[in-house]
Amino acid sequence: MNISKYKKQGFVGADINLKTSLYEYGLIWKEFKYNLKKRGIKKGEILAISYSKYPEENTNYAYFTKSELINEDWIDYKDVAEFCGLPVDELKSQDAGHLLFLLISFYGAENFGL
Repeated sequence: MNISKYKKQGFVGADINLKTSLYEYGLIWKEFKYNLKKRGIKKGEILAISYSKYPEENTNYAYFTKSELINEDWIDYKDVAEFCGLPVDELKSQDAGHLLFLLISFYGAENFGL
């Protein structure tokens, strides 16, 4: 996987080093700053890429919006906030990419289609 390609496209991760974010933490994302109507992408949506070091698991891609993440009724934000050491309102105020990273840290990537 060519990390420099993703860096040029504006992907970021939980670590300042994109390679570490993808290969150690298993997730990088890109937030779209404007609508891409031809592709059906709205401003603020993120494209998340997950990676597994296990060959039987694939690299997966998925689109999310912050409102989708906030409004998932199966997510227990109180438990996630406690796990992360944050108040619930601070957890929910994270940008979409970091919020997804924290939710995946608690629930696992498979629960988000990644």
